[in-house]
Amino acid sequence: MKSMVSANVFQIKTKPHGIERLNEFLEKGFIAIGWPGIGDLTEVDREEIRTRLKEKYGYVGQQLAYTLGAVNTFVNVMSKGDIVLVRDGEYVHIGIIGPYRYVEELDNDDDGMCHQRATKWIATVKRSDLNADVQSLVANRNSVSKFPHPTEMAELDKVAGLEKYVSHPTQSTEWDRGSLPQANDRANDLNKAWSVLTQALDSSNEMIRVQAAIAILNHAMTSAR
Repeated sequence: MKSMVSANVFQIKTKPHGIERLNEFLEKGFIAIGWPGIGDLTEVDREEIRTRLKEKYGYVGQQLAYTLGAVNTFVNVMSKGDIVLVRDGEYVHIGIIGPYRYVEELDNDDDGMCHQRATKWIATVKRSDLNADVQSLVANRNSVSKFPHPTEMAELDKVAGLEKYVSHPTQSTEWDRGSLPQANDRANDLNKAWSVLTQALDSSNEMIRVQAAIAILNHAMTSAR
């Protein structure tokens, strides 16, 4: 298992194949990219990925370079034990990733997320609590991107207590058995609470609508500070 120093840090967007999958990422414990139709990429090198993308999508030039960079990063640069960050508005979910896996039944245009990595979500923090370099990483518009500095400069252990997860050897056993780690309770609770508040805005009870609006406004004002 990687130490905190040897683990790399990445950000990933939540719309593989153009479909929002944030809730699925958190609830089912995985991350994914799009580009279905290029087959299983297990032990496939960068040049073969380039060939498959050109054949399937007809990409050339900058479009090919961008897509190749994203797919190759997900498949060959990321590795088990690395850290992934997923932005969720003013919050960021932090996870430890497992090995690449290919899910054949999702290799189609309707699902489009056959390239996956199991992910153990370990913390949810405010984006404003992260240092400037990490905030810049999660703001990156690329589908997948790697933190360009030494991992210790991310200072994630200060906001999320990552050291105990990254350095503990037993954390990898769930991935080795091929199971799906579940999202942490904090991430689930946050999503459920926000859903309740937004639904309350449509309540027939005026008092409930007002209280929900006040809660949402207070959250917005706090996040903006």
